Amino acid sequence: MPSLKAAAIARLAPIVLAGGINGVIEAFYSLALGAIVFSGPLNDYLPIGLGLGLFSTVAIATITALTTSLPGVIGSVQDVPAILLSLVLATVLAETTAAETLPTAIAAIAVTTLSLGLVSLLLGVFRLGNVIRYVPFPIIGGFLGGTGWFIVLGSLLLMTGLPALPGPGVLLQPLALVQWLPGLAFASAHLLLLPRYNHPLLLPGLILVSLPLFFLALGASGTSLAQAGELGLLLGPFTGDGRWQPLQLTTLTEARWDLILGQWQSIGVLLAVTLMAVLLNVSSLEVVLKQEMNLNQELRTTGLANLLSGLGGGLVGFHGLGSSVLGYDAIGARSRWVGLIVALCAAVALGFGTEVVGVFPRFVLGGLGLSLGFSFLAEWLWSAHQQLPGVDYAIVVAITLTMATLGVLPGVGLGLAIAIATFLVNYSRIDVVRHRFSGQSRRSPVDRAPHQQQALQDMGGQIQILELQGYLFFGTANQLIGQIKRQVAALDPALPQFVILNFAHVTGMDSSVAYSFTKLKQQAPASLRLVLTHLRPEFHSLLTRQGCLEPEDAVYHLEPNLDRGLEWCEMQLLDTLSWKRRRYVPLPLQLQKLFADPDQIVPFMDYLEKLQLPGGATLFASGDAANQLYFLESGQVSTATATGAGQRWEHTYKPGTVIGAIAFYTQTSYLVRAYTDQPSTVYRLTYKQYQVMLDHHPTVATTFQAMMLRQMAEQMSQADATLKSLLP
Repeated sequence: MPSLKAAAIARLAPIVLAGGINGVIEAFYSLALGAIVFSGPLNDYLPIGLGLGLFSTVAIATITALTTSLPGVIGSVQDVPAILLSLVLATVLAETTAAETLPTAIAAIAVTTLSLGLVSLLLGVFRLGNVIRYVPFPIIGGFLGGTGWFIVLGSLLLMTGLPALPGPGVLLQPLALVQWLPGLAFASAHLLLLPRYNHPLLLPGLILVSLPLFFLALGASGTSLAQAGELGLLLGPFTGDGRWQPLQLTTLTEARWDLILGQWQSIGVLLAVTLMAVLLNVSSLEVVLKQEMNLNQELRTTGLANLLSGLGGGLVGFHGLGSSVLGYDAIGARSRWVGLIVALCAAVALGFGTEVVGVFPRFVLGGLGLSLGFSFLAEWLWSAHQQLPGVDYAIVVAITLTMATLGVLPGVGLGLAIAIATFLVNYSRIDVVRHRFSGQSRRSPVDRAPHQQQALQDMGGQIQILELQGYLFFGTANQLIGQIKRQVAALDPALPQFVILNFAHVTGMDSSVAYSFTKLKQQAPASLRLVLTHLRPEFHSLLTRQGCLEPEDAVYHLEPNLDRGLEWCEMQLLDTLSWKRRRYVPLPLQLQKLFADPDQIVPFMDYLEKLQLPGGATLFASGDAANQLYFLESGQVSTATATGAGQRWEHTYKPGTVIGAIAFYTQTSYLVRAYTDQPSTVYRLTYKQYQVMLDHHPTVATTFQAMMLRQMAEQMSQADATLKSLLP
């Protein structure tokens, strides 16, 4: 029995410890963020802001604990959306009357939180979580740097009670110094001690040390709590009923909805930045905790948590990075009860109301904010200099400075403009040519007689192949045209010239490419043909609309794929030779150029069976036993493999070639179907006759084998040349 109790205590102790420590920390952070949001024009309603912060922690921590895909992760009110929200409120409330201020603020907060909840929930339900991944990292860094500045600003306003940031002269007056210097000391102590003593009790310890020191200082100076409140050193005293209340219908009817909806752009930026922050926190948790999380599930969790928080007029929140790592990793509490205990701590603080919170010193919450803001600024304006490329770091600094001086939306615009411009410049430097071949290193899948193969080897340099890739736009069009011109300049102008452009790996193109291709067509020499392969219908339509492609085009020629394009170019080259009209050569005459000993041709022919086949006749089918091979005397034979849509062309054989040799020698099944494309004359050698040849005419068999080995070696050499051309 004692052992069971000990085991239960050992299991519950880390859960209670993690929940208790994080509960205290999150309660203070929610108070600090609520105070920052309700600083400036909302300073008179500060207790409501504090209550909203605590209620938000209760709602977000509870839903996150119950629905996250990784038990032990803690949800909390977050700084980035809170600071951006305070900026939205400052703009909205600048035009409200005193009676409209609080209802408008509560309504704006609720709309923002509910909107984020709905968007997050929909992204998670429809599994669109990856949509928010396509945001340049420097833009996120710039936002976080600018957010750090606004956190510092909001903390100063919280500690001084001023509606807006004053000049340096005001901050250096004796009363102002007393208000904000203790907060700066608190933040400095936290930042200095954190690298050395990264312990979960550091922040609670600083708070516990600061509170008695503050009240001892008040006693030593003879300052009463009432006087401290009048000097702005305490959060109180509060006038009226400052307790948090659920969102009420009267609040919604009294709000200035025209002003709230007029800030739809700023609210949209807040939602986008918050979703990016959710992604960053979830991704960081996966790395630090070494656990995989379901992003879509976490988006649904964020959505439900913020819907509940928004219904109470609460602030935005999601997965807390520091608190989750503290509880899950440092303390080892991996239970949903951790988040529920955090929510309970915030609920207890909320229950005490303004009586207890009112005597709390402002510098502690302000110091927490300063510590957080300074850490953001240090990370993105100092540490990022050593981690990011120069251009990315410049974008971060530019966005931060723009947000600090001109506001959030100008910072957004500048960041996006710089990121887009940088992307276009960098993308235009990527070589749009994936591979380069010539007709010597890359052949069509058409087997021809040896003398034709040799002719193509000699003239193959007249065929240049460019396999294109990526998105073709104005930034890469000129680069591509320049490469084509350099390829053409290296060709022999006395022979036909071919440049094959393979679009198989092109994802898209804009109209500037069509314009560049039209200019290339106008400047092309008479001997040049540009062969376009794998041209998608939308690309063909664009080039046709721009006047680049014409029905009887003298420059551009289209083929469905690269193999067909190569075959067409090879046929054009062969048509320039003097023997192109010799169409029929008996097989014995063909073998004279292949057999090392021509005297062996006549006895070899005795082992062959002559077949006259009509067009469409099958020589062998896929799966048939390879007990025969064929010599093509005249006509044409092709091979194909079966697909779900019919069959796919693999190879074409011209007169003077052998069909089925590899399967014949390895005695395996045929992998393709062979058929005649037109009436053809073939000679068949069966495996049985081949065995007889080996027994009775070994010299004939040896001569035949030597021919086959030489042809296979040439094919392997050609394949090797193609592979080498693919290497960088």
